[in-house]
Amino acid sequence: MRVVGSEVFVDERKVGWLTKTAEGTKIFVSPRIRSTHFFRNFQGWGISKEVYAYLRLVGVEEIHLKIGRAVTLISTIDNWEKHSVPYQREPYESQLILPEMYMEKQELTLSQLMEWRG
Repeated sequence: MRVVGSEVFVDERKVGWLTKTAEGTKIFVSPRIRSTHFFRNFQGWGISKEVYAYLRLVGVEEIHLKIGRAVTLISTIDNWEKHSVPYQREPYESQLILPEMYMEKQELTLSQLMEWRG
């Protein structure tokens, strides 16, 4: 894992970035695709253990998973600590999987999406 500015990379792929919400909450944003990133066995989403440790170290409070353009799944870093399950499958890095039931789902309305697209 490496960090360049606010961007986080694992094995040369950008997995997300650090930013703040309008309220000043420090967050990690990571785009995901349900068909390739969702763990059906756990009904949840994963994050590299190394990335998670880094996020805790730098004081990130929330993880925002962007599913397409209209859906964001928001979870606290503490929920990952309390409810995630360790997972390892070669050749991928060790991960923590958090069931989606511990995430808050926010959806953009059609008008918000159209406004966002300009």
